[in-house]
Amino acid sequence: MDPDSIWWGVDDYTFARLLRNWQEGQGFAAIDLRNRFAEAGNQQASAFWRVLAAQAGLYHESYDDAMKRSKFDPAGALAGLNFAMDGLHPDAPFALDELFRSSSAAALGLSHDEYVVQAAQYADLTKTMFESELKTALLTGTRPILFQERVATPSVDNPQWGAGSLFVVQWKDQQFAVTARHVIENLGAEPNHFRLMLPEYGVALEVDAVTPHRVRSDHDKDKDKDNEFDDIFFWLIDQNTPTDKDIEWWAFDLSRWYTAAFYLKPGQQLFAVGYPDAPDRYDAENFIIKEIPTILRGTLSTEQLFDGMLTMDTEESEHDIDGMSGGPVFAKLEKRFRYVGLIVRGKREARKIHFIDARHVIHMLDRAAIEIDADTHDTETQIT
Repeated sequence: MDPDSIWWGVDDYTFARLLRNWQEGQGFAAIDLRNRFAEAGNQQASAFWRVLAAQAGLYHESYDDAMKRSKFDPAGALAGLNFAMDGLHPDAPFALDELFRSSSAAALGLSHDEYVVQAAQYADLTKTMFESELKTALLTGTRPILFQERVATPSVDNPQWGAGSLFVVQWKDQQFAVTARHVIENLGAEPNHFRLMLPEYGVALEVDAVTPHRVRSDHDKDKDKDNEFDDIFFWLIDQNTPTDKDIEWWAFDLSRWYTAAFYLKPGQQLFAVGYPDAPDRYDAENFIIKEIPTILRGTLSTEQLFDGMLTMDTEESEHDIDGMSGGPVFAKLEKRFRYVGLIVRGKREARKIHFIDARHVIHMLDRAAIEIDADTHDTETQIT
């Protein structure tokens, strides 16, 4: 074999062509050269072209190209995805795991031993990443319902109390804490006693109760359905809450990341999130409610109480799921978690959770936004 071909990893003609392509601004030539040198065992030259490709910002392009190749050129897809992994592309590990699950060692150009080691590596990595992503995406913004008569340090005569869950969302220009109305009614609580705590700052955000009324058509004659869809309650969050601290919080952007459950098919994997009534959730010494969240996994049931009220068959829960009401239900679609509904009922023994389709939550949020705008306009008119 020509010693030069060992150095270059390709014949002179191919190298000259790829080099010319690179000089003419065709960035993928750098990735091709990096891969060819790696296959030839020339790690020095491979590293050189990997750096050039990275400087050109080609990680995302490499990922997209690899995904197109995965069906007809698994070995080429493997090289492209490995390069994307070098650049910490967030979806590359999942794509690699799927590539190994769907392709043989021969198709990927690997020995049996290499195949087994790498397949196990990506399976473990994606499992770890998914669990981390699950907690980060679903628990941030989901909070327990807390009441307190006065905004002050919890004490024996001013304790925190409550049960239920909420979800902090961004809709249009407003932010809301969304929950189930019956959570408040069953506790006999006053909406103005609600406290949206940011434990990491020791601050409660200022909120105002919003009670939008659903506009019904002549077709809305099912009282049970009306009662269920009215089981939605909001607090409007003051995004300019005065405080002596620099505080930040997270709100789920519904305009980008919600999907009507109407479009889901039975068997779709779902995730229900909330703060159930766990035995050790109340800290009697400090008079506070401890945040002990739960993520219940399950699937969309064929059972549907009526249009817009769906059922999730859940895994077995370690404890009672009372307190999940008001929390969100998510589905992972197109590699992103999407809000698909609001929990209103559930039974641990039956392993079922019933939830309102997100489209009805959006309808009520639109009504709330209209009423807020109207109140703001009236106030401005009075001032004028």
